[in-house]
Amino acid sequence: MALSIREEIFEDFRNIAKRIERLDNSIGVLIRIERFHPHEIPLQFHGLPLLTLHLVNPPETPHTRGCTLCVKDLGKLEEYKNFVAAGMPIPKVKPYTIGETVDAAEWGDYVVLKPVHSSHAIGNLLVPTNWLAQIERNRIPATHPLASSPYLLQQFVDTGFHAMSFRVLSFLGQPLMCVSWRRTRAIKYPDTLDEIFSNESFTSNFKQEKNMFDEREFKIANDDEVIEFSKQVFNAHPELPLQGIDIVREAKSGKLYVLENNSGGNVWTFSNAISPTLKAIGRKALVTQFMAFDRAAEILVKKTQELAR
Repeated sequence: MALSIREEIFEDFRNIAKRIERLDNSIGVLIRIERFHPHEIPLQFHGLPLLTLHLVNPPETPHTRGCTLCVKDLGKLEEYKNFVAAGMPIPKVKPYTIGETVDAAEWGDYVVLKPVHSSHAIGNLLVPTNWLAQIERNRIPATHPLASSPYLLQQFVDTGFHAMSFRVLSFLGQPLMCVSWRRTRAIKYPDTLDEIFSNESFTSNFKQEKNMFDEREFKIANDDEVIEFSKQVFNAHPELPLQGIDIVREAKSGKLYVLENNSGGNVWTFSNAISPTLKAIGRKALVTQFMAFDRAAEILVKKTQELAR
């Protein structure tokens, strides 16, 4: 087995490799930081079945030797289409043109207007569906992310009085962590068009350094329904080995929806020094929730036995 990983998670995977050796000492583990190519495999492993995981810097062309799984940052529309094809419940999404209207009977009373090229919900707007025609290009502030990006329209899922979501870290389909993010400030529905551009209260996933821990609550979430649902979500893209799956629960119906699977490789929360989740909850609690490194070793042994060739 060969792994290419981010430098900051090297010690975690060295610990996982030790567990693999105890579980199955016939499996050799080679770990490389940042980049890996099959020609780097030591001679003693030549001729043996190989499973390669790129958890960072996926190669431009597939390896010709063994089985290779790579992280990949999917575009929002590609990801949406794949989830729909897999039958996963996901809020409706479509490309959007400023001034376009949609039917509230189909989309609901509120929609989210979002930049295509954005993360952490930066630039997302909560808009009453029947106000869409009033958002003209000259009304968008020049400094707003929407001023320089293509647009997407997304169905709004009402999670209750406070915006709340779940993040499941799934490795090869095995949940290693499940946490909840909750906005402590109640959702404020806009009363005027101008309020739309300064309202962040409807999202639990936001990148804001000031008041981060005053406005956002982080908790370990032992929610069996969410955890089981995440396994179905992972299986919509089984070729993507590491996924940070974001899930919401509709308050009125209790129905779960997947928002995205964050499959670019930057979701290994246990050692991500800038992660607010790690800062708020702590490494020990996150690692021991499901004994993450034991589970990671077990699933790596299983997948090596199944896929290596």
